Amino acid sequence: MKSIAVILLIAFMAGCIGQNASQMSWETDAQVALDKAKSEKKSLLLFFYDSKATAVIGGESVNPSEWMDRNVFSDTRVIELLRNKFISVRLNGETKENMSLARAYGSSVFPFFIVVDANGQVCTTFSGISEGDEFLKKMESCVTPTPVF
Repeated sequence: MKSIAVILLIAFMAGCIGQNASQMSWETDAQVALDKAKSEKKSLLLFFYDSKATAVIGGESVNPSEWMDRNVFSDTRVIELLRNKFISVRLNGETKENMSLARAYGSSVFPFFIVVDANGQVCTTFSGISEGDEFLKKMESCVTPTPVF
């Protein structure tokens, strides 16, 4: 009986560990994320979302940011790249401050992304949804190579 309880506990813990490894980790404060990106010498992904937006995708009305969560930010390749090479911050585009920041970079459509390389330079900005492969290409193009010397 005791061994079954230990096996169930181990199985539960393994499930929890696996679940955490398959989920995106987001900062929610842009300044904290920027400081962390600088100290860890990583690129920065700013993801602006709008919880009220709707779009017709695949014949159904959905929230584009939620669609990205389900179809892109759940992709293990995306999660691995973002965890290893980026500090990712999720910002509510409905707030006045975040909306102003997004507009300063040319967008009023959400989701909106600003990608800053490890040298602090804006690498790219884009809005709307992207399939996993397309999103990966955009992110990979902004990864600052590690010096080989």
